[in-house]
Formats: sequence, structure tokens, C-alpha cells
Amino acid sequence: MTANLKINDYPRWNYYQESAQLVFSGGELPDLVADVEFVGTLSTSSNTWMWSWANFSLLEEVRSRIEAVRGFGEEHDYPHLTVPKWAADMQDGWHMTAIAADTLGALGAYRVPTDNGFIFMVILSAKHRYPA
Repeated sequence: MTANLKINDYPRWNYYQESAQLVFSGGELPDLVADVEFVGTLSTSSNTWMWSWANFSLLEEVRSRIEAVRGFGEEHDYPHLTVPKWAADMQDGWHMTAIAADTLGALGAYRVPTDNGFIFMVILSAKHRYPA
């Protein structure tokens, strides 16, 4: 579904925790504003995954819905969904994000780089913002 949004056609992106939005901009298309939920972070320095529901350095606005994924893990006895931090690689990050996307009914997923890894997020809704 994110292919329809043409997110790869935008040269820039920025995320804003306060509004829980990811904004794609630049190029020929109008800005695309996506409502997001942070799923978790993958540290490439410690090779660990941390769920956003356990990461209190993130604002509540970007981690308020992810608790549903933890609940799904508890219901189905899936430890990787209920343990806050564990040894992981990139494939694990995408796997956890796919589960979150399905559980939350997301349109798709996105990954942004950080100084020591990546933040994985799901796109819950998106709309174009046209210049005034």
C-alpha cells in the first residue's frame, strides 16, 4: 500500500514526535503527511531491539498504540512481543514491524536512521498537504 503513496519519490523526510507525524517533502509532489506509531528501535552498536512501549525516552504520542502488539504477544505466548529488549538484527526489526503493522491495521512501514541504529515505525494514515 505504501507504494501508492510514492514515498520513494520524495527527497526529504522528517518525523515529529509531538504530533506523531512523518512528513515527506520536496520534489514535484505536494508534501505527504503520515500519522505514525513508533514500533521500536534497533541498535546497531549493541545489536538489540527495544520496543517503543518500553522506551520512555520516546514521547507518548508515538508509542500510545503499540501496547496492543504487546497484548497480542501475551495472548499468543510470543515472547519477542512481550520482552522489552533482546538481541536482534535488521530482519528481526522488520519482522516485529510487520507484526505491528498487521496488529494495528497500518498502511505500511518506514525505517529511519539514528546515530546508532534505526527507528521502525508504521504508517497509520497519510494525506497530501497542498501549498496554500
